[in-house]
Amino acid sequence: MKLKLLIILILLLFISGCSNSSEYSRYFCTINGEKISLQEFQDLTEGNSRDSRLKDSDSLISINDQYDYCECYPKEGKDKFAVIMLENSKYSSEKVTSKLREYMSYVYEDVGIENVGIIYRSHKDNTTEMIEDLYLNKDVGYVLFLGEDLILDIFGLNKQGESSFDPHKSDFKLQFPSGSERDSDYGCPNVIVSALVAPATFEYKEQEGYILEQLGSYISFHRDPERYLNGFSRSYIRIVNLDVSQEYTELDISSPDINPDIHYTWDLPRKDILSSDNNLRSEIFEEKPVILQIIAHGWTRWSAWCFMPEGDCGNVDDWVEFTKNFTPSVLISVESCGSAIINDYGDPYIGSADDSNYCCFSQAYLGSGALAYFAGAEARHYDLIDSDFFGQAIRKRIILPSAYFGDLFAHL
Repeated sequence: MKLKLLIILILLLFISGCSNSSEYSRYFCTINGEKISLQEFQDLTEGNSRDSRLKDSDSLISINDQYDYCECYPKEGKDKFAVIMLENSKYSSEKVTSKLREYMSYVYEDVGIENVGIIYRSHKDNTTEMIEDLYLNKDVGYVLFLGEDLILDIFGLNKQGESSFDPHKSDFKLQFPSGSERDSDYGCPNVIVSALVAPATFEYKEQEGYILEQLGSYISFHRDPERYLNGFSRSYIRIVNLDVSQEYTELDISSPDINPDIHYTWDLPRKDILSSDNNLRSEIFEEKPVILQIIAHGWTRWSAWCFMPEGDCGNVDDWVEFTKNFTPSVLISVESCGSAIINDYGDPYIGSADDSNYCCFSQAYLGSGALAYFAGAEARHYDLIDSDFFGQAIRKRIILPSAYFGDLFAHL
């Protein structure tokens, strides 16, 4: 009898293991409306070969560009929301947790995403295993990391005394759970993670106030999205620093759309402005585009989004001062080095090492009122129009941004 029970138990464990591996996302590439696997697509383009299915494509597609044609299909039902905080976090106050619960309730009312509440991570927990367990057993597909203390506990500081939110680093591949299919560093994300972190230079009360203000903005949005979005134009402004982008060296700035080499899936009127344009600030202030993208050099406290003949502008304090009386955009995307760093000195609770009072851009852009912030050069690959909300759009793509901050459920 005991032997039979043991055999049954082993079989159940085996079946459970098999079912777990089948829980993960699969992906397809779409060529002229036909869905094929990523491997099939690579076979079509490998060795400069051609295929009838590629006849409408721009000749051959490079290994990086080909992922624009791929779409992920997350496992149906794996779409609940969880907030993860550090155990005994300074943010586990009644004010913050109450605001979080209110935010979760409005997310459900707006986009129908259920939640599993607030999960507390101890110092001993393996975060990747924790999230994989949430995915497999509680159907969680969206996670918000709350608090810079949690980020520091997971990722620590690098040799330069900097801490980044980097959910795709090699030893933290939570988007590729064990046993799932993946190709090199690309694959379908099963769980999308966002972060909400306060400036490390702030005192605790200021940090708590920053978190509460962010959550308050998210609640205002989900309570009445249409009214919220009425404050912005349905347009997309891209700021280009020529030191970074060679796109305009042989092109007329008045006709930026003629470049065939970059694929844009945001179905919005786009205006490109050089960082040296004297009208840059007034353009942002007057238009308030739903999407603002910045292509510029940068590092933690500065990003050369604005460059004038009389001197450069673009540190964190300059941005915060510029946007003090208005919200510039719903989503801000930044292609610059250091765009995912959350603090840039060894002790996050000691004052700034330079003259700026606000570290870093990940917090400054959200602090200026944006609901969401992309860090990393691949942000332009996301189709935010054909998705119910930003987090869902990311989940459909092979290439991921280096980091995402803010409200996963904001939408256009």
